[in-house]
Amino acid sequence: MSSPPRRKSIDAHAREHGERAIEVLADIMDNTAEETKDRIRAAEAILDRGHGKASQAIIAIPAQQRQRQAAALYTDAIIDAEWEAIERRALPAPANDPILE
Repeated sequence: MSSPPRRKSIDAHAREHGERAIEVLADIMDNTAEETKDRIRAAEAILDRGHGKASQAIIAIPAQQRQRQAAALYTDAIIDAEWEAIERRALPAPANDPILE
């Protein structure tokens, strides 16, 4: 039994058309009749291909820590809301309160 024919990978197909794709992008970038947004996008694609995309920082917070932070924020919000409610309901102290003197 013969093995099934191997298909080219997507990467291999992309590499076959890479030079032509760069030429098309360069033509778009250089063509003043093209819309500015299209020319910019073509230039970005060329720069990304030639120099790599700009690095992006990713900050990963472990799930347990995220849960603790969320719970703390939620708890703080509840406490703040409760204090505000208490302050709104509070009556002013009597003018001659011996405790306050």
